Amino acid sequence: MIEFKYRPDVDGLRAIAVVLVVLFHAGLGFPGGFIGVDVFFVISGFLITGLILKQQDSGNFSLTNFWIRRIRRIIPAVTVMVITVLVAGYFLLLPSDYADLGSSTIAQQLMLSNVYFWQNTGYFDGPADLKPLLHTWSLAVEEQFYLFYPFLLIFLHRFGRRTTIIAIGLLALGSLAVSQYGVENHRSATFFLLPTRAWELLIGGLICFLPKPTRIKPKILVICSWLSLGAILGAGWSYTSTTPFPGLAALVPCVATAALIYANSLQQSFPAAVLASRPFVVVGLTSYSLYLWHWPILAFLRYRFGQELSMPTISAALCSSVVLGFFSWRCVETPIRQKKLFASTYITIGTAVSFLAVICLSGVVIQSSGLRSRFSGEFLAVVEIPYAGHDAGAKGSVDEGWTLPVIGEVDGDASTPKFVLWGDSFSKCLSSLVDEVAAEHGISGYDAGLGGTPPLIGSWTGTENSRKANAFNDFVLKTCNASSVDWIILFAAWDIHANGMSHLRDEKSGNSFEAFKRGFEHTLSEAEKSEITVVVILQHPYQRKNVPSKVARQVLSGRTGNVYGVSRSDHLTYQEKTRGYFASLGDRIVLVDADKYCFDSVNDLSLIGRDHVPYYSDGGHPSREGVRVFFKELISDIFAEIKER
Repeated sequence: MIEFKYRPDVDGLRAIAVVLVVLFHAGLGFPGGFIGVDVFFVISGFLITGLILKQQDSGNFSLTNFWIRRIRRIIPAVTVMVITVLVAGYFLLLPSDYADLGSSTIAQQLMLSNVYFWQNTGYFDGPADLKPLLHTWSLAVEEQFYLFYPFLLIFLHRFGRRTTIIAIGLLALGSLAVSQYGVENHRSATFFLLPTRAWELLIGGLICFLPKPTRIKPKILVICSWLSLGAILGAGWSYTSTTPFPGLAALVPCVATAALIYANSLQQSFPAAVLASRPFVVVGLTSYSLYLWHWPILAFLRYRFGQELSMPTISAALCSSVVLGFFSWRCVETPIRQKKLFASTYITIGTAVSFLAVICLSGVVIQSSGLRSRFSGEFLAVVEIPYAGHDAGAKGSVDEGWTLPVIGEVDGDASTPKFVLWGDSFSKCLSSLVDEVAAEHGISGYDAGLGGTPPLIGSWTGTENSRKANAFNDFVLKTCNASSVDWIILFAAWDIHANGMSHLRDEKSGNSFEAFKRGFEHTLSEAEKSEITVVVILQHPYQRKNVPSKVARQVLSGRTGNVYGVSRSDHLTYQEKTRGYFASLGDRIVLVDADKYCFDSVNDLSLIGRDHVPYYSDGGHPSREGVRVFFKELISDIFAEIKER
């Protein structure tokens, strides 16, 4: 077996790993730099296994001592960082985001950060870039591994090395198989959770059981070292956020890391000698603290100044990360780990006290809804702009039946309505504007908006059951026929439904777009039987982010003017299915497009607010002001046509 000893080349490998991660997070090339975390996992598995085996062989292994060493190594530095982030969040974060920070802090303290972010975000999602503790997911994976792995080695130790190797190998293969299955079926869980990451640490552990590479020619070991280093850098350069990961794709950096460590276990090849040089070793020694500090700095800057940071800002962020990382390593991490500060008893007490303090502080942040009292009522009105369709839409339930409010000219003959506004929660947002414009034209109609229920007969979303959706849509259709309305105005989250975000389905297929087309064709056919004109209003740009939060951050930064969202090209790509389908229907529908009111004609970016007024109440639903900006002229044109006919 290879000898377990300090290896400066492994510290140099840590330097490669952390630089890859930092460059990826900063957006400075290496779009696959996230594989640096996988390199860390393999290194950790190697070092922890080597340490335990060495102590087992000498007969002085102790679980207590093992965990105390892990506490000294991990907890003090991360605790200082977390407390600093909580304090900074008080001054920088909006109430809801500060409350989320409190929740993620508690998860981090409980070693469940990876579970929290699995449940609440995705690593490659845009909003994840603004979460200051997102990077702690990898610490949680390692901490969870450290809890069960020593017990596994203690149990297997009694059966000998051969059995231990077989058992660890089988566990690694099983974890890899689950990881590959998860990449294809449950990507977020697979990325964050230990069962699908354990194989990476176990690969590192298996290195310790291999025989010394005495029978391998030095030339072969040098070639292996170069190829391994090239594979790590190549994966970091060529992988992207769309690469199915971890799964089999993670084998490249993980096996390459293991091979590089093993090939240089007897003597250093030239690549290992470079890694063992002073500059690489210094970065490697500070890699943990650098990893801790770089992400919160970037996240806070993006939160305040937007996702696209300028090069001077990024440069300042990285310099600050290096400085803070160095001081964290020099003043916190190293003295405590080497027992220059505090004995084990004080470390235990200090850990318990800091744990309780952070938990209590985070609890206060959560219970106070992010300490809303920090901000004025006027500012909170921007952050918490209400959903425009709150009081609109149909009233009732599937068991009690529904009633459709009359909108428009209520002083006229409401018994002869001319139109029905029909759709889901997006339609409810239009209700007040349609009410106003219809009244101006002396026309009355019905408001048939129902949240989560698109006007697609025979189809339903994942948040609504088929019984409710079918019963409501049938009721609306019967109301149209009974009232002899001439126009149906349809508005819904078409793109969200067609692209599968709402998990739209019907009895024939689980394919959302096919269910969408069948449902709309059914609705249209029923309207055509009654000679009702169908107006379809295309969905305005969907932002995928919380717009009020973005506008409020502009307020905090003192900026005014337009606030921009997704580009026209991104919007048209997202809308490709529905736009193409509706266009294929030709004269069967009247297709209305609000795009010219939704985009800035100069930069082709969508307008999401202006002068501290959000045009959305979240990432998709327009606010009352947004409804007027996007749809006022279109709705006026529609009702001018209705009145003329």
